Amino acid sequence: MAAFDTSTAWSAFLTLLTGVVQIVVGFGLLGMKGWAWWLALVGVGLNLLQGVVSIFSGGTWGVICGSISLIFPILILIYLLTPGIRRVFSV
Repeated sequence: MAAFDTSTAWSAFLTLLTGVVQIVVGFGLLGMKGWAWWLALVGVGLNLLQGVVSIFSGGTWGVICGSISLIFPILILIYLLTPGIRRVFSV
């Protein structure tokens, strides 16, 4: 029971929030909306935050999984910031 404390609740809330943002971003990006690019940056930021929280709250396994889970958001962030993608979304 000690494992189910407030950090677990916050982690679950952050995961749910990240999922909702990602769904909205997906529809916006498919429609090539400029606001979706900005919201995608917010979504990537939430994913990065979730990975960092996992690193600091999960022991050895959390460090391993958290570190691995940071790879894709970093790659997506780099991709979103390339000049071609910014030009497509007019930002």
